[in-house]
Amino acid sequence: MPEWRQWHVLGNGEFPTLENLSIINCPELSLETPIQLSRFQVIGSPKVGVLEGMKQIVELSIIGCNSLTSLPFSILPSTLKRIRISRCQKLKLEVPVGYYNMFVEDLSLEECDCIDDISPELLPRTRKLNVSNCHNLTRFLIPTSTESFYIGNCKNLEKLSVALPSAMTSLSIGYCEKLKWLPDHMQELLPSLNGLHLSNCPEIESFPQGGLPFNLQQLEIINCKKLVNGRKEWCLQGLPRLRELELVIYHDGSDEEMEHWELPFSIRRLEVSNLKTISSQDLKSLTSLEFLYIAYLPHIQSLLEEWRLPSSLSELYLYGHHELNSLGLCYLTSLLRLRIGNCCNL
Repeated sequence: MPEWRQWHVLGNGEFPTLENLSIINCPELSLETPIQLSRFQVIGSPKVGVLEGMKQIVELSIIGCNSLTSLPFSILPSTLKRIRISRCQKLKLEVPVGYYNMFVEDLSLEECDCIDDISPELLPRTRKLNVSNCHNLTRFLIPTSTESFYIGNCKNLEKLSVALPSAMTSLSIGYCEKLKWLPDHMQELLPSLNGLHLSNCPEIESFPQGGLPFNLQQLEIINCKKLVNGRKEWCLQGLPRLRELELVIYHDGSDEEMEHWELPFSIRRLEVSNLKTISSQDLKSLTSLEFLYIAYLPHIQSLLEEWRLPSSLSELYLYGHHELNSLGLCYLTSLLRLRIGNCCNL
């Protein structure tokens, strides 16, 4: 409705129990009086004044508002807990003049190319934070209140850091092509971290000095070539609570052969794909292993003949081994589920 300018709300409003409102492509619309809502979404509307009538709002979505240059912090109510901002190409997040107590607990920023820095002062209570496709973002200081953080496809991100001990439990980083290092002093600053997920970060070469947090339970590494090539220096055996280890790398023949890659005895779930070499000793000591997924490993036939897989296995997945022609697993008496795919010569 490109010509709609005013919505006259009478008394308690035409919709006294309205909870969810979406305004889509109504660029001239403004609200004259407050409307009591829980969730409000505005798409393609440049008038920020439409927010002034929202007094009890809990969730706010702003999408495709290219005239939005800043957030009107002064009119945002203290009830607001979740904000999603997407495709607002001129938006910048700046600390407002004077003290302001931001109550938002869940913030999502997507495709906002003018954002080059986000001050943690804006997010003193944010527990869940998602940042993606913000290509001018070069550095990010993670707020101490953040428990779950995802940053993805920020192509110019070079530095990710934590200033003070944080309550973070989950950290996910994906498609950050220029990022070379994880935050320093992770053991001290991220003591509660139990899930670390890295994907398509080709420049990360090693874990930070001092190692990973002791409470880490899940580690996922996908297509991080330099990091996987240096896996002998990971020292994962120092992580007593590590239960899941997933490694996925598309093989290009660059990983070097190594005699023994030490893994924690406590691992229950292991997924390995596209590694050039893996030795029989790598699995022999995993007496707690319950789930094993292996795919696209060269020389799988000879390796399986040498291996004696842990008898604790209850699930085994084999995929993409064209040279595999025979398989003997009768000693796996605890096996409950077996899946074999794309092994055309078996």
